[in-house]
Amino acid sequence: MSKVNIAVIGAGWWCTEFHLPYLNSLENVNLHSVCRFGNSELNLVKEKFNFTFASEDYQEALSYDDLDGAIISTPHTEHFKCAKKALENNLHLIIEKPMTLKSEEAKEIYEISIKKNKEIIIPYGYNFTHFMDKAKEYIDENLLGEIKHIDGSMSSPTLDLFGGKGLIEAKDHTFQPLSTTWSDPEKGGGYAWGQTSHLIGAIFKLIKLTPEKLFCFHSESPTKVDYTNAVSLLFKEGATATISGCAYLPKGKEEHIEIKIHGTKGALFLDIEPYRERLTIKVEGENIEYDMKGDGALTYSTNPAIDALVSACEGKIINHGSNALNGYKTVQVLDAMYRSMNSKKLETVY
Repeated sequence: MSKVNIAVIGAGWWCTEFHLPYLNSLENVNLHSVCRFGNSELNLVKEKFNFTFASEDYQEALSYDDLDGAIISTPHTEHFKCAKKALENNLHLIIEKPMTLKSEEAKEIYEISIKKNKEIIIPYGYNFTHFMDKAKEYIDENLLGEIKHIDGSMSSPTLDLFGGKGLIEAKDHTFQPLSTTWSDPEKGGGYAWGQTSHLIGAIFKLIKLTPEKLFCFHSESPTKVDYTNAVSLLFKEGATATISGCAYLPKGKEEHIEIKIHGTKGALFLDIEPYRERLTIKVEGENIEYDMKGDGALTYSTNPAIDALVSACEGKIINHGSNALNGYKTVQVLDAMYRSMNSKKLETVY
């Protein structure tokens, strides 16, 4: 069997707990090269997951001619330079969310991916589910008509993570979450970058609208990053949206995403809170109920995103809606949100 050669850049907490165990289980994948800082930690990862090569230099790890794809799972601040180098080396990519921390960088990555004809996958786990695919199908079939308003909310039990105290759920993992990645305002810390990005990425899988301007209120953690987000957003097409993110969910409670999309002909209601999941289309005279099969937040997985990367490396592109354009548009909104948090003014999305 011919194997796909994959490089992994940034083998920290998330990557070693979620990406690498699954990658290492795939018979058609060869874990070719890995990069992370710390010689002893690097050797641990190399031996545990059977990598052929290991380096603390991302350019070296991406330099091998026989590579087909790469996963960029570094701290947020390093996504752009690592992804750009990987694209220049003609690799298909998974880039962990957020794709970059600046709109202009996201645009550059998007444009290079088109020029190089390389697939970029942002592993928003919910975007790869059957219920998100069905929701998009309903919208593409024009059951809602012209979209006029979107209401999206997300909450998760992450006060500790964004407050600089680590993450209690990771206490027995191989590595701990790097505190600065999540709780340092100068290094891409904050709830919007780390969590609300999932919600925005889900919205941009479902709709094709163009964000124009927004205002964002927020509350701060002890480390001066956002614990909450309250966004009012206007699209160029005239539609409006509210986007809400919140870290104040008690520990032991599953994260929750809810999306409501209203149009001139009907409305879509998607709720993935465990044990009350629903996908409903409300049109005049009837409701269309889709069987969620009990699948919701507890079914979150990045494995389908990895499958999409491997498939792209084999020459088969999967239409999953979590591509470079989604990553770019999501960063556009996130960038404007943080500018609004700092300026306390309405900001243009660019």
